[in-house]
This record gives sequence, structure tokens and C-alpha cells, in this order.
Amino acid sequence: MATPFYGTVVGADDYHTERGNTAWTAITDEDAKTAALVVASEWIDGKYASSFGGLKVGQREQVRQWPRNSAQDRDGYAIANDAVPVEVEHATYEAALRQLAAPGALAVDVTLAQGIREVAVEGAVSVKYAGGSSIYDYQLSIPAVDRAIAPVLTGASSSSGLVGSTYRAW
Repeated sequence: MATPFYGTVVGADDYHTERGNTAWTAITDEDAKTAALVVASEWIDGKYASSFGGLKVGQREQVRQWPRNSAQDRDGYAIANDAVPVEVEHATYEAALRQLAAPGALAVDVTLAQGIREVAVEGAVSVKYAGGSSIYDYQLSIPAVDRAIAPVLTGASSSSGLVGSTYRAW
């Protein structure tokens, strides 16, 4: 059975030790770290799956979004179909840090009313409008996670994996 989360507890320990993240390294409860990695992996998949290239290797039977067939990074380099990119692992470690420090931090509910803005012009005219263009504008964003995972965000996951030039011969 595949691991239910990206990376490893030891990998997360090393990652956070290198960065001096004592909120992670001070915790000795491996079960709590594992739970944080599971929640973080689910959050990563939910937030970024539509921007992963390729298709899941195990199709619908595969719980996590990685590994993937025909995936490439933003520079066009192939990502092995039996690997989880290090960028996904690092993003998971960053998200897990937030989850471990404040359980439930990755499960923030989104309310569309958060985007409602009101503008009044000298008390005569009042206009209410939505500030964002979609529900995604109001979802939790963690810049450290965005930076870590950015190199593997290449577009829709429905790509065919068939690449190359085409031309019509007359």
C-alpha cells in the first residue's frame, strides 16, 4: 500500500531542522507529525491538483495525486512516473508545519461574504461588489508552500502526454 502522505517524517524533520523551524523540531510525537503530513498532503492535492501536469499513474485507485504519468516541470523536464517531486514533498512539509502548530489551520472554511465590499460616494450612492473573481481568491494561501510547489505547476491535469510539433502535408 502506498503511503497516505507525501514525503516521510524523517524527511520533514530534516527539512525543518535545516530551516530552523523549531515549531516542528520541538515536537517529538511521531503520530502527530504523521497526522499533520496526511492533512497537508490532502490539502496540497485539493489546492493544486488542477495545476499538475500528466495523469495519476494508478488512475482512480490512486489516493494521492502523485506519482503521475507524462508530468513535466515548468521548464519542460520530465518527472519520473514512479516519483513524487521533491517540490511536492517540500510544499507538504511547509503545510504540515502549519497544521502541526495549529491543528485545523488547513481546514479553514471559505465564506463568499468575505469578498463583499461596499463603496459609498458622499453618502448618496452605495455599491456592493464581490472583490474576487472566483472562490479560489478566498482560499487559504501559504506563500512558502506556493514557492515550494511552483516549479511543478504546469497546467491542467488532463494533458495527454503526447507532445511535439505537428504539420499538415498537402
